[in-house]
Amino acid sequence: MRVIVVASHKGGSGKTTLSAHLAVAAERAGAGPVVLLDIDPRGALIDWWESRPDHVPAFARSSAERLTNDLELLRRKGYRLAIVDTPPAASETISPVIGQAELVIVPTRGLSIPNVPGGAFWDPEADLAFLQSLTLDLRKDIPVITIEANINDQVFSDRVADEFLAMIAENRSQP
Repeated sequence: MRVIVVASHKGGSGKTTLSAHLAVAAERAGAGPVVLLDIDPRGALIDWWESRPDHVPAFARSSAERLTNDLELLRRKGYRLAIVDTPPAASETISPVIGQAELVIVPTRGLSIPNVPGGAFWDPEADLAFLQSLTLDLRKDIPVITIEANINDQVFSDRVADEFLAMIAENRSQP
């Protein structure tokens, strides 16, 4: 089972929305069955999932502590792709979760909507510290792709879509 983890050290960065959209897109592209896991204690993703007329992709609650076991259980149930929504946290807090991923994509010019030059959350030093900590904690076989863009820029979404579509194409070709 392939695993995508959506993570940032800031709240309001679009993690939950991106997770939901990637899961739906993967299911529609034939890369399923797909399961969406929410390890954020706030559990905002469940509200979105319960409001859908059909419950595809599947949904599961988990936690950073249970994720490895939950992923193995879901793998045995036949899921081919898991997308994990995380709480805002420093990388050392969620490094076991991030360690489950196959790919990490990080915008380097702002991780949230108000995180633009002059914005309330503009803190490029904190963003760089997060990226550096993240790369130190990751297994060496997990690629980190940095994108010189804000999470809301078209170039960021284009690159995420390209990486995601490549992963989906690979997923469809695997038994």
